[in-house]
Amino acid sequence: MIVENLIIIPLILIMTEKATAPHLNALSLSKLILNRLATNPIILSMVMVILVTILKVQLPLFLNNGINVISQSSVAVSLFIIGGTIAKISITSVNKNVIIVVTGKLFLLPAAVWTGLNIMEMIGYPIDNPDLQKAAIIMAATPAMSIYTVLALKYDQENLAPTSMLLMTILSFFSLSALLYLI
Repeated sequence: MIVENLIIIPLILIMTEKATAPHLNALSLSKLILNRLATNPIILSMVMVILVTILKVQLPLFLNNGINVISQSSVAVSLFIIGGTIAKISITSVNKNVIIVVTGKLFLLPAAVWTGLNIMEMIGYPIDNPDLQKAAIIMAATPAMSIYTVLALKYDQENLAPTSMLLMTILSFFSLSALLYLI
């Protein structure tokens, strides 16, 4: 989760911002991306959490309780948004792009992690704990995080993301079962 939150999500946000403005030159695009990232609530909240953790700031009880309430309700709100977008999906929404996303997440990503683990072992940096290796592969084989759909809505992907998420979730019952059997 730390890698996804601190590296993957910011990289995804950078790539999506770049894709929305392909006509800009490098300097203008860099300014645009930095401006949007600096005002993005996800990035700002990650920076705040890191600072509070590093500085060991003790939050007042009322603020801590408020943050706990919001964090506990975020899953429900996210599922509500996803449910609303999935309600509009028809079977014809499953297209080539959806298949590519689902195949990449459920099959290619775990294969890439397995390959990476083997390469690390071949070059002399093995992960000695076999349970950790299995956990890394299993985590890579799970469906995408629910934030995937919420982030995609901002970039006009209201059909691709929820359709992919739904198909990923359904197929993961079978793919994860097969993976658990194999490892």
